[in-house]
Amino acid sequence: MNTSKFLIIGLTLTTALIGAAFYLNQGTPLAENPADYLDVIVSVDPNHDENDLTCNKCFARADTCPCDNYSIFQWATCYKYSVPTCDDSPASERQTCYKYASAVADLVYPSAKHELNACKNWYKYFENTTADAKLNKNRWFECCFADSRVLSLAQKSNFYYNRIFKKLYLECGNINY
Repeated sequence: MNTSKFLIIGLTLTTALIGAAFYLNQGTPLAENPADYLDVIVSVDPNHDENDLTCNKCFARADTCPCDNYSIFQWATCYKYSVPTCDDSPASERQTCYKYASAVADLVYPSAKHELNACKNWYKYFENTTADAKLNKNRWFECCFADSRVLSLAQKSNFYYNRIFKKLYLECGNINY
């Protein structure tokens, strides 16, 4: 097995662990009332076309993005040591952090109940590629993690958005929005 495959396996495990961390809250329900965020999932962008696999309607941006030529390796190197978890948030915000991390995960993680098509496509690509491959093939990464509904949910928790989500997906993904 070559070095790229080891890195991809490591990235897959890291991504899975980050997703699992979002779902764990020491026995406390993450979202006591899922309706608190499901309305956002449905209503934030009524014109968004989930079936548009090229994602040209996901949000307004210039024709080119720095993320278009960014590699999976560059992304992983950026977030490798720098992303905290909701456990690191102040106690007063921990419940909110987990609630909206869970809501975001419900849109972006593989096999999630409301997983966006761009996310499905990106994870399929991610699982079968090498570290030197483009991170944002067909704009899937960008359209998954910078989708207006995903951003709206992430921004509902100051700690989650500013310390976790923004660093992991927008800054390390080299997405300027």
